[in-house]
Amino acid sequence: MKNITAITLTILLIFISISGCNSNNNKKDTTHNYAKQPNQESETSTGNALAGDVMIISDQIFDKTISKGIIMVDFWATWCAPCRQQGPIVEEIATEMKGIVTVCKMDIDKNPSTPRRFQVEYIPTIIIFKDGKIVEKFVGLNNKETLIASLKKAVKS
Repeated sequence: MKNITAITLTILLIFISISGCNSNNNKKDTTHNYAKQPNQESETSTGNALAGDVMIISDQIFDKTISKGIIMVDFWATWCAPCRQQGPIVEEIATEMKGIVTVCKMDIDKNPSTPRRFQVEYIPTIIIFKDGKIVEKFVGLNNKETLIASLKKAVKS
């Protein structure tokens, strides 16, 4: 019986991490901040915050940010466990593809209108834009290779 319970719990945990978090879930853990906080966050001349090679964007600057070039936006929240797993992958992609694509993160709790506009119901959701138009949308936890392949495809098209 213990083995069946352990297997059931393992399957449930795998399912939760693969499927992502429902962005309508407003339950927040206020006792811990699990989101990886950037070591240095600086303000650019356009008002965008930078965390390493990742641009932190808001509803106010979203349209301008995605209007030109290849842009990858990670929609996330601090309370979402799969988002915390996706974060380091997004940061690696930003570093590796710097100068080729722009990698952005948007906290859905601080910026609710853009995720609603793009029907972001589960997080993490990653949307790749080319010159303001959606190229591809990924829902749930994704690996680096899949995302880079999609970005390279967008660059070539």
